Amino acid sequence: MAKGLSVIIVGVCVLMASHPAFPFKENIVGAWLFDEGSGKAAKDYSGNGNDGEIKGNPQWVDGKFGKALRFDGSTYVEIPFSESLRVLNKTDFTLAAWFYSEKLPPPEWIEAVFQQGDKNGTGRTWLFIHRDSGGEIQSFLGGTTTSSGVKAEEEGRWYHAAVVVKEGGAQDEITVYVNGEPGKPNVVSLEDSEGNYFIGAHKAIKGFFIGVIDEVVLIAKAMSGDEIKELMNKGVMNVLAVKARDKLPVCWAEIKSGIR
Repeated sequence: MAKGLSVIIVGVCVLMASHPAFPFKENIVGAWLFDEGSGKAAKDYSGNGNDGEIKGNPQWVDGKFGKALRFDGSTYVEIPFSESLRVLNKTDFTLAAWFYSEKLPPPEWIEAVFQQGDKNGTGRTWLFIHRDSGGEIQSFLGGTTTSSGVKAEEEGRWYHAAVVVKEGGAQDEITVYVNGEPGKPNVVSLEDSEGNYFIGAHKAIKGFFIGVIDEVVLIAKAMSGDEIKELMNKGVMNVLAVKARDKLPVCWAEIKSGIR
């Protein structure tokens, strides 16, 4: 009976992984869910091995889904650049994250959620809260601001943001979604960079985030509004599937709960 049950469970997971409700599962390049609970590593749950190093004094707290990492104004995560994370000027992509600030307006000019450093090009601030715009959630890809039209005005309130880029060669289109709703698209020219990535800090190691960040995910696909809402409402582990060591699809819920 136990053997038969295990077959049924695996079958369910395989069906879930191949169901058309998960059209972007093969496009995930990085997923930092902050469910470790201890240590100095921020595991990349995509299976691509892009683990980050936590600098400072991490504190794990309850997140939007599972656990999350609290950033105290000096803590940040640094993720080494790798070819699997190269999306600028290569493909459409979406960067998404859940976060809430504990300090509004930001004490510095920004609270950085996701940033890239400089190497063989200029790294930009992909997602941040901008003090001088009244706490608006913005992106600075392409060296120009793309606005969401939404301000983070309430300390401790969760916001889900997604930066969607449609690669167009000389001109690229960026749209910042907040809580599933799109801001005004902006047309820019993206710059290349091979710098490391930072969660919770600007590349100059300032502009620190003060608050909680959860479910940071980078997907090599320009997600639709409906896909973003599904990701926002269900969480990464319930929307995306990865391949286990034996190359069979498994459920995100199994990975995060420690079931093998």
